Amino acid sequence: MSSQEDEFTSIKKLLKNLSNEFLNPPAILLMCGNFNPIHNHHIQMFENAKLFLKKKYEIVAGYISPSSAKWINGKYKDKERTPFQNRKEMIEKVLEESSWIEIDTWQALYSEDIVNCYQVINRLEEFLNKNNQIQQILNQKQLNKLEIIYICGLDEIFINDITNLKDYKIIIFERYFNNEQNQNWKNECENYLNELYNDKWTKFQHNVSYIDQDENSNNFSSTQIRTLLKQKNDSWQEMCHSKVTKYLLENDIFKY
Repeated sequence: MSSQEDEFTSIKKLLKNLSNEFLNPPAILLMCGNFNPIHNHHIQMFENAKLFLKKKYEIVAGYISPSSAKWINGKYKDKERTPFQNRKEMIEKVLEESSWIEIDTWQALYSEDIVNCYQVINRLEEFLNKNNQIQQILNQKQLNKLEIIYICGLDEIFINDITNLKDYKIIIFERYFNNEQNQNWKNECENYLNELYNDKWTKFQHNVSYIDQDENSNNFSSTQIRTLLKQKNDSWQEMCHSKVTKYLLENDIFKY
């Protein structure tokens, strides 16, 4: 394990949780995204996914992987771009209170190239399962490896490169568009993935799970937060952790 990789991925929380006693196989949750800015629904997705999987897996860690500056610069206008360092600091502030979720900066700092989610998953899996400290604990528990489970919102399925995931498990969360629930969202998602993966879909479909948006879920996005900020509407503050709200205001991130 190199010092460079230590800078990308902390395993402190993972090691602590992996050392506990548990009955089900251990697994890791991973979420990629812009986090521009991070909001409460991001963390809620982690918690809901962990609850959804509790009968099959012991979730010992979760990783938030923010996108690179190159991706942000290509997607957003000047006033809507949050520099990586600011996004990183806001994520870290939120995760201070979590006993199992951490940030993975490899995607953002790896190189100037834009990487897809398969590359992020593959790299994290390889890094964690080659780590000597992790392997020592796994060997003591007579376990082979840590499994990576990718979680994302429905909107990301249609806009991000999600090819090459046939060997991984993924969880897709319902996301409302225009604040209207789409009763057929699962079918639409399956049809899209079927076309994307062609003959590989027969195998891959068994690795895909879906979580509906319930009445207690927060239905908002980073885009909505930026829009409310632009409108000088303070209701966006309810969508973010208090530390993120304070950070955005003190640093005047979105200069509308």
